[in-house]
Amino acid sequence: MPEHVHLLIREPKRAILAKALQALKISVSVQQRERPFWQARYYDFNVYTDHKFR
Repeated sequence: MPEHVHLLIREPKRAILAKALQALKISVSVQQRERPFWQARYYDFNVYTDHKFR
């Protein structure tokens, strides 16, 4: 994975995480038209301790 992105986000209170990520992916894709930026699926991981954050 030479080109990848890590995001640390807080789950939206009034929305579903998948919908929030969909909106983010659409926004980036519109700006990044020359080549695909996102893979088809994503992996999420809950960071619930300082140890998991590092």
